[in-house]
Amino acid sequence: MEQWVTVLLPGDDVVFEETIELPKDDGSELVRHMRELSPELFKAQHYTLTEHELHLSTNDQDRVKRAWQYIYSNGCISK
Repeated sequence: MEQWVTVLLPGDDVVFEETIELPKDDGSELVRHMRELSPELFKAQHYTLTEHELHLSTNDQDRVKRAWQYIYSNGCISK
């Protein structure tokens, strides 16, 4: 059975950034057709979020607490 810890990151400013890279163009007919129909799919998308949920694949809550203590002791600030 898989277990995890969920950490909610709320904020007034950006708390999470993600860039979705474009699909690989292998030169196939299918990819050429997809590029003709939806060229926006082949542009990297960048998202900035002011709220995000982290799902950490662990059931060791003490380890997660120690990780956050390390993060806050090395420059991260909380409101």
